[in-house]
Amino acid sequence: MRIGYVIWSLGLGGAEQVVMQLASGMARRGHAVMIVTLNDAGVFARRMTAQGIDVVAMGKQRRYDWSLLWRLRAVFRRHRLDVVHTHLWGANCWGRVAAWLAGVPLVVAHEHGMQPWRRRAHFLCDWGLAHLTHRIVFASRRVMEEYRANSGVPSTKCALIPNGVACDGAAGDRAALRRAFGWGADERVVVSVGRLAPEKGFGDLLRAFQQVAAAGAVRLVIIGDGPEREALVRLKRECRLDGAVQFAGMQEDVRRWLAAADLYVQPSHREGLPLAILEAMALGLPVVATRVGDVGALIRDGQEGYLVEPQRPEALAGVLRLVLQRLDRQRPVIEAARRVVAERYALDHMVTSVESLYEKHLNVAASRRSWLRPTPHVYR
Repeated sequence: MRIGYVIWSLGLGGAEQVVMQLASGMARRGHAVMIVTLNDAGVFARRMTAQGIDVVAMGKQRRYDWSLLWRLRAVFRRHRLDVVHTHLWGANCWGRVAAWLAGVPLVVAHEHGMQPWRRRAHFLCDWGLAHLTHRIVFASRRVMEEYRANSGVPSTKCALIPNGVACDGAAGDRAALRRAFGWGADERVVVSVGRLAPEKGFGDLLRAFQQVAAAGAVRLVIIGDGPEREALVRLKRECRLDGAVQFAGMQEDVRRWLAAADLYVQPSHREGLPLAILEAMALGLPVVATRVGDVGALIRDGQEGYLVEPQRPEALAGVLRLVLQRLDRQRPVIEAARRVVAERYALDHMVTSVESLYEKHLNVAASRRSWLRPTPHVYR
């Protein structure tokens, strides 16, 4: 198959990581794959091009850049794509319309989460675009239910395919990584990953960590960037956490940071199924997370990790302190988490499920074309 993935840019984020995982997985299986970014190529583009996967940046300039539709259409037609698979709201809009204009046989949209800024007009647009779409893939059951309730898109258009991560556990030597990051051998390190935006709850995490850091010899590392960075840096100073909290910014290989840490925390107010949680579990880190999205279906409190209610810094601080005090007793939780990820959220499962969806719908489309326009018999 000739497959094109469409997204805003290849920056740090769960959706971007899923696009790269799918592109790499499909390329390894012999499919011809390309990635189209609506804006710039993004910091991870060179990782894809190093694998022989073309990344085409469209350089969208304005909010309503109508020329983008025709430029996307030209790219899709020039590469004779069998599948266009779009990700996140902007790419889902522009990409689906352009794919329809280009006559692409299979159009798939991918919903990774329910952004709080979506209003009725956005869902009305989703309902209209569903008529140009063969399947809408959801990473989370909660997101799928909320999306359908707001947009009215029928269940026959929807497919639930959870995110997947590598389960090989290989991310580097832990002791060497800690030395490279400048972490002390006896220092307990808590890592959190995400876009620095209000819905990710990093303000709650800093307020909670103010209490945790009072015990000493503990560091919080926040990986990511976003519009709240300056406000969070100010809050760090207000909480007198200058020596205890590190903003690591964008990192190309988050797995190395996770492999070197002692504990992972996800303080989000809203989520679908966070990729970083799955990666932390697969790498053997105990996880503390808020009970949002499908996190409660992934983790049973006290069994595969630890859950708290969102927007409750005091409760988050209490659980963090408890787990950090008992790091040497986390082996049963770690093993249970690894089993869940290996059985239900392995990267190969996700790639296989998406590949099967493509093949099924392309076969159906081919059979319909064959029925409408039968191949003539040749008499000799």
